[in-house]
Amino acid sequence: MGSFFSTAARPDEEAADPEYLPPTDLQSPLLHREAAEDAHSWYEDFFDKAYCVPHADGKNIIICYPSDESYGKSSFVPNPREEEGWGVDKVRRVYERLSEGEGCQRIVKYTRTLQDGSVLVEKLAPGPLDALTLPILTLAFLHSHNINIKFFSSKTVWLRSDYSLAITGFISAVIDHQEDDYGEDGGWAGNEAIMFDDSVESIRGSVKEDLFYWATFVWRLLTNDHTSSAHWKHGEMWEPVLPLEGGPPKTDPDVYKILAERHQASLFQELEEERLGPLLVAVWKGQYESVEEVKEEVKRMASKVGIELVGDDEVDVGEA
Repeated sequence: MGSFFSTAARPDEEAADPEYLPPTDLQSPLLHREAAEDAHSWYEDFFDKAYCVPHADGKNIIICYPSDESYGKSSFVPNPREEEGWGVDKVRRVYERLSEGEGCQRIVKYTRTLQDGSVLVEKLAPGPLDALTLPILTLAFLHSHNINIKFFSSKTVWLRSDYSLAITGFISAVIDHQEDDYGEDGGWAGNEAIMFDDSVESIRGSVKEDLFYWATFVWRLLTNDHTSSAHWKHGEMWEPVLPLEGGPPKTDPDVYKILAERHQASLFQELEEERLGPLLVAVWKGQYESVEEVKEEVKRMASKVGIELVGDDEVDVGEA
């Protein structure tokens, strides 16, 4: 998998989904006409709106949408309220905008667009996580190109061989604060229960929205949410608005009502300073106006508690 979190997903959630198929069931000699011959399962997927498969050259990854000749195409149920393949189109448009200037090490590199419209990006070599990169400067880079990412996820953040993180899969991004016309349901996809305030600002993208999802992504890293050492217990909800001692069981009929009430009251979980707790809460509450403010606060807090900084956006946190 391109994402180093992929094999550490919550098995209890997946097993409970009647439509879930384990990766080993995605067997086919053909996922894309330019895919590697030994590619029998998707390398990653972006919330079923775009799919990734290794390219035959062994150096790149194809971001595509299953064609009529691809395995599993017949099993996809089109959503009549969204444009088919819009996720790939969004990724291509963002990469084309980013290619207009110098690149960024924190973004998976764009290679080219294939004839069928699929996007070709560099293939990364995942490895063990020794240093945690908080990709705050990536937001600044995207904003300098008038792009708002609008969502962070373990699916769209991949690991380089030097253990740094790189972002891709920009299916929720907006360019020039313009809402895309991909149908009623198209244009955005994610998997968080706690969402940024749904307003005009959210639809068109904003710094505060990007920082909100950045904070949630970092919080999940710092609570080992994507690993076997996760703080959450089997069958239990684990969200930023729940207390450290744990939340209600997923089977509780009022679980989403509880989450909504706690979110509305801004009852965000606050970790200790070593795990940037006060900063994350302040970001969730919308108390920062710029990426630069957050970057400086990260550096200040890290220095205060003796955490080593590597460059401007990489923090050695050891065991969270």
